[in-house]
Amino acid sequence: MIGDSSRSSQLTIEQANQAGQSLTSISQALRNLNSLNASIASATLQQTHVVDDINQNVTQAAQLSQSTALAAEQSTSASLHLRGLSEELNTLLKQFRV
Repeated sequence: MIGDSSRSSQLTIEQANQAGQSLTSISQALRNLNSLNASIASATLQQTHVVDDINQNVTQAAQLSQSTALAAEQSTSASLHLRGLSEELNTLLKQFRV
């Protein structure tokens, strides 16, 4: 009876030690997961900043494109007007030829 009790106590101690080791392993795994989560959160934040920068650059490029298109239209209009003035000047100059 005492032998059985002693073996039972020893088995309980071993199981408690194994449980403690398991809890230590679980605790370490949770710390590792927390560290990985922090790394993922940091990387996600960095990617968010990069995406924001890209969005700003695309917006600026679109605005520059619109400005360029408007300037091209104005240049075309000015060229046409200048052509008309040039033709008008040529017509007037032809009247004064000797």
